[in-house]
Amino acid sequence: MRTYEQDLKELNISAEEFDNIISHIYDKAADEMAVLAKAIKSGAAVLPTVKRAFERVLAIRQAERQEAYNIYYNDLNTMCYSCKKCGISCNGTICKTWTGCAMKN
Repeated sequence: MRTYEQDLKELNISAEEFDNIISHIYDKAADEMAVLAKAIKSGAAVLPTVKRAFERVLAIRQAERQEAYNIYYNDLNTMCYSCKKCGISCNGTICKTWTGCAMKN
């Protein structure tokens, strides 16, 4: 993980602005963090500053936000996380180029 100072320099943002974004994300409930993780993994247009702040919060609160952490750092397709079969009778699918069929290998 990059240092805080590296993030500030790469993102060209002040410490106060970055801290405000981190604070906003830090206060989100576990389910909100999971939704944000799915959105980012699905390719939603998220500012690099928000993405980096999200990663910092996951590092800080990993134990409390384990579901969001697993979603964000796992290669499993995001559609599989809410599937009741995932991990029981199906191991899910990995992220790959769309082929027109979710079950096609």
